[in-house]
Amino acid sequence: MEEAGGPRAIDDRYDGSPACAKDDVYANKRMAGKGKFAAENIHSAKNLVELPNDVHKEVSAFYSSKRPEITGEGFRTVRDWLNTQSFAEQSKFGRRVIDHYLHGKPL
Repeated sequence: MEEAGGPRAIDDRYDGSPACAKDDVYANKRMAGKGKFAAENIHSAKNLVELPNDVHKEVSAFYSSKRPEITGEGFRTVRDWLNTQSFAEQSKFGRRVIDHYLHGKPL
């Protein structure tokens, strides 16, 4: 998956082997079918990131976890909290989560 200027995500752990297969992942995807955000925003190239399968699984598990230190009280999961945020905030947070699991950057 290429974008002007090169790939959207580069991971040094990816060697091209089937064991390191990649998934296309939306940085912001939760409300696409619910009409909260325009489909063209959800499906834009800016919102699509290529991740190794193992990183995709880590990111998905994070969104399904309970993290009151991030969300505050009153939310069952990070995903539930994120659904209350604007498209811009969801995108910004999604990119931070991806950078955390892909490159070890702090959340």
